[in-house]
Amino acid sequence: MPTELRLQVHDFQGPHRWRWTLHEARGRFLADHEVRLDTGDWRFTAFSDLHRYLRWNAAPDRRIEAEAELLAQVGDWIGAEVLGAVGPALVGARPSAVRVVLPPEAGMLAFRPLELARVDGAPLALHNVPLVMCGDGGGPEAKEPVGGRLRVLGLFSLPVGAGVLNLRRERHALATMFSEIGAVRGRAVELRVLQYGVTRERLTGILEDGEGWDVVHVCGHGTPGELLLEHPDGSPDPVPAADFVELLELTADRLKLVTVSACWSAALKAADQLRALGVSPPVGWSAPGSPAPPNRGPAMDTLATDLADRLGCAVVAMRYPVVDSFAIDLSTALYDLLIDKGRPLPRALGMALRTAVTDPPTLDCPALSVVTPALFGARAVDLSLTAPEGEPVTFRPESLKLAGLPPQPPRFVGRTKVMTEASAALAPRSGCSGVLLYGMPGAGKTACGLELAYTHAESFPVVVWHKAPDEGTDITGALSAFALDLERKIPGLRLTDAIEDTDRLRAMVPLLTEFARTQRVLVVLDNAESLLTSGGGWRDGRWGLLLGALTGHSGYSRLVMTSRVRPAVLDARVRQTAVDTLPAAEALLLARELPGLRALMDGQAAGVEPADARELAVRAVGLAQGHPKLLELADGQAADAGRLRGLLEAGRTVWKETAGGLPEDFFAVGEPSGVRGEDYLRVLRRWTDVAAEGLTGVERDLFHAVCCLEEGDRLGPVLEAVLPMLWRQLGREGEAPETAAALAAPAARGLVAEPGADGLMGVHPGVAAAGREAAGEAFRAAVDTTLAVFWDAMFMHAVKGEDGQERGALVVRAGLAATPYLLRLEEWMRACGLLEQALYRDGSRRVAGLMVPPLRRIAEAVRGGEDEPAAMFVLARALAVVDAGAAETLLRELVARAEAGADYRIMSVAASELVRLCQESGRLGEALALAEQRVELSRRAGMGPWTLLSDEVARLQVLVFMGRAGQVLAEIGGLRERMAALPPRAGEDEVVAVWNVREVLLNVGGLAAAQLEAWEQLLEFNAEVVASMRARGATEMAMARAWFNDSAALLRLGRVEEAWRVLVDCREVFERHHNVEMLGKALSSLADLEHQRGHGQRALVLESDALRYRYAARDVAGMAVSHHNLGNCLIEGAGRPEAALAHHLAAALVRAVTGGEGLEGSVAAAADDLRRSAGPAQVPADVAALCRIAEEVPGVRLADLLAALADPDTLRRTYDRLLQQITTAAASPA
Repeated sequence: MPTELRLQVHDFQGPHRWRWTLHEARGRFLADHEVRLDTGDWRFTAFSDLHRYLRWNAAPDRRIEAEAELLAQVGDWIGAEVLGAVGPALVGARPSAVRVVLPPEAGMLAFRPLELARVDGAPLALHNVPLVMCGDGGGPEAKEPVGGRLRVLGLFSLPVGAGVLNLRRERHALATMFSEIGAVRGRAVELRVLQYGVTRERLTGILEDGEGWDVVHVCGHGTPGELLLEHPDGSPDPVPAADFVELLELTADRLKLVTVSACWSAALKAADQLRALGVSPPVGWSAPGSPAPPNRGPAMDTLATDLADRLGCAVVAMRYPVVDSFAIDLSTALYDLLIDKGRPLPRALGMALRTAVTDPPTLDCPALSVVTPALFGARAVDLSLTAPEGEPVTFRPESLKLAGLPPQPPRFVGRTKVMTEASAALAPRSGCSGVLLYGMPGAGKTACGLELAYTHAESFPVVVWHKAPDEGTDITGALSAFALDLERKIPGLRLTDAIEDTDRLRAMVPLLTEFARTQRVLVVLDNAESLLTSGGGWRDGRWGLLLGALTGHSGYSRLVMTSRVRPAVLDARVRQTAVDTLPAAEALLLARELPGLRALMDGQAAGVEPADARELAVRAVGLAQGHPKLLELADGQAADAGRLRGLLEAGRTVWKETAGGLPEDFFAVGEPSGVRGEDYLRVLRRWTDVAAEGLTGVERDLFHAVCCLEEGDRLGPVLEAVLPMLWRQLGREGEAPETAAALAAPAARGLVAEPGADGLMGVHPGVAAAGREAAGEAFRAAVDTTLAVFWDAMFMHAVKGEDGQERGALVVRAGLAATPYLLRLEEWMRACGLLEQALYRDGSRRVAGLMVPPLRRIAEAVRGGEDEPAAMFVLARALAVVDAGAAETLLRELVARAEAGADYRIMSVAASELVRLCQESGRLGEALALAEQRVELSRRAGMGPWTLLSDEVARLQVLVFMGRAGQVLAEIGGLRERMAALPPRAGEDEVVAVWNVREVLLNVGGLAAAQLEAWEQLLEFNAEVVASMRARGATEMAMARAWFNDSAALLRLGRVEEAWRVLVDCREVFERHHNVEMLGKALSSLADLEHQRGHGQRALVLESDALRYRYAARDVAGMAVSHHNLGNCLIEGAGRPEAALAHHLAAALVRAVTGGEGLEGSVAAAADDLRRSAGPAQVPADVAALCRIAEEVPGVRLADLLAALADPDTLRRTYDRLLQQITTAAASPA
């Protein structure tokens, strides 16, 4: 069994003379050695300052090989002269750890590369002989135990102008590894990371956390004897070792391990890379021109030893500057072995080192790496830090506050300047109110926004992410969706009602601004270009008001916005940062991440001389001018030197043809200067063509096909399904190729990216545009035809279903997917028909918003033709979801035209939509008249039996909203018998879907049963509805709407917990789909449930929110319901009869002027309020007084509602009549 050994220094007379003794822990002697070093030997000089010696003695053009050769010689010398007989004794004993005991005067030996000593041809470090540098004092004091979970704090500091490190890659790797340890292996671990904005103040606040931290992992820039943290403005803050130790003393009672990976030569690494490529680095990248004296003093040594001595913790520190890739591999392996596998620290480090070191050495793992990590402190000798078993703790920043954010991409290289500038703006005292990240398509704006959200979440109690609609889609409901996302994340914010009226929103601006000034909220608005005109103006002026409110301050909240277009008017406190190309140092970093270019840079490309390979790498990185996609294309050709040369020559030619000409030497200026975005795109198009020219005909066809597909169709299954049809359409011979094999070459050449988490093949917008252009018009038409036929067939398959039941979600997907192809083919009415059917299945605001732009285009294309009425009707149906007023105007125009031509069919279908609009806006009398009229119109038009039955159902639907439930249930039975006798499928003379008629009929029956409190009957009706919807594959939103109807019956039947589960699940769906109407209903039902539980105050809050949402959704019937319910909450839960009276009166008045159901209940409730109040003096004198009281609830606009429902005289007479009824009833015994 491995045991601990003790290696001790005696008789130390200087760095050249001392004696070693090696004993077992219990005292048994193993070996000793008299050290007598020749200070004139070059190997002694190297031993004293190994990194500096290698730097100035390894040939730049073959640095990797030369360093390895020098280290082998030095290692042999250390083995023979420094360790002597001790070395073989250490290897033979296979110790668990070696305690290297150094008296104070010999402290410098802790920083000599003892592990480099070669025994049996290999360094001591690779024999897994872990040396732990210790003083000659006693053992460490006891620490607080790990407790319920192991707490790890990661610090990743990269100040502005501090050089280039791939800290994000290390941070992401550690977060992924710890997440796996927690979620997959059941360990209780908490990881908190800080990157971008790691200030002393922020770090102090975290270290003051009362729980303390078990492990602190430090990675970033440094110089000998100090670390670089950040000032609040993002600038470098050099922290001396003593000061850093003092900071960590805040958590010393619990701290057991500190890992320090401070690179004090990042700029030198970039410079070394250029020198290795034969290029002179720019001024400022290089180290001083001559080597410094080898005796650097103790500054560098103090950090590790101070941490170990003053904090009593174990320290893993780097003796020499560490390379990013090696640091990542070492730390992830170390923590996995230590925290999950339970290995003691010395053994874990030895095993991790053997995993991370590569043979032969590379730029990513140079030969010096093997002796770079070192262990310090007596606690390290036997430290174990296995994370306890238990429920995994959610890791920060991947915390619940980030729910709804897209996942982080696995690779995020460079962008140091962008991220540090943006991070500085996010700092609490920056004076900025936000950040605009703008730039060309595909530049990485969204990735930068995500990075900011994930890395700064800890300093913001609330993080909101919202993606604006894609360009080309309708934005009518975009502001409402944004407001809903804000409300969902910010408790108490009531915004949805204010955005419905510009004046109300303007009045709310000061409150929002004060909130943003005094609270700490991070809002990220992605894809904002769809909200802007090409000139930078807001397409909807309310966006300018709302975003101006969120940024018009110098306080604590921040808005991060990404956009291709810069807003013309933006608060001066919003920092505008371009996200375009990478500077030279970051471009080199990305090039090393790409395998083809890395092989060239390392001189290891097959069949290419090392010098030629490096020259090609220099030209590729230089001509790419920091554009990430150009670098990827160059990488894709790097395996073939001839092909890469052709690509580079083409790039040089195109650059010369641009307005700016061939750019300056990229490495001389450090970053692109004066290069326009359109010039990059020209080079990108040409490089795309060159890369594609080398493909076989089959491979090029596949690449062009992917480019011609709509983005959402770039899925493997779609391409596999359509390729045989496309092959025939193109007239190609033989069988269609296997897609994965044919796309392997385009993927290898950087033209197509491997599918992401969503399954989509990634194609850069510039590459896709070039591919489409190169494909030619005939090829593009063939793709459009094939995909239109494919999605049309999928649509028909989904409608028919495999078992006779349609698949509703697929119907919607196919209808939307086919549309762009059909429009390019000018198949206007086929596209219109598919969209109409899809809208029947999914009438959500999101889907309708996607449909409005193509439907407008269709209506314009068929204007004046025989298809115009049909196109106008479908457009009106979509508009009814996003803009009811515009829809009604269009429908009435359509009816007027149809009447002139006696077109009863058009009059009938238009009347059906008008019935729904009138019903939803509270004009129930008009809705009933239209419904009855439609029955006659359909008969005159010769409609089929299903359509005629649908007309009868629509009439009953209006009647149920008018409160005539008994009449409705009496007629439902006969209609169901009539329905059972109809043919199972609709004929040519029908304009309705069979399933729709059936489900609406059952739903109307359920509504009537609810009014009559026949709860079991309601559940029976709704069970049939849900079964029908499930069988046809209805959308998630449609299913949630149906399932929601169970909640009222479950609650009244005493099944409260079942009702709660239904409501909570449905609410989640409604929020996700930004359905304001259904959210209002869900909140109202939740208020009812809380009332049943006896939580009166909670019910009051929920019903107030529900009322606000009802007004925002313009749900007139729902407004009356919530006014009535709020009155109940006020009287029963708050004891406020006067306020309750106002809301019961409001409900009664709305129901009276609309003819809605529930009027008698509201009158009775108001009479009861009057009995409980002081007397008639508490009754609002008139409608205006009533509105003033009711509108004390945020979001209520009762005066506007009543004005839209009836004229002033009608309102006055109705109100007076209601007051008379109420006062009479109040005077009667209860």
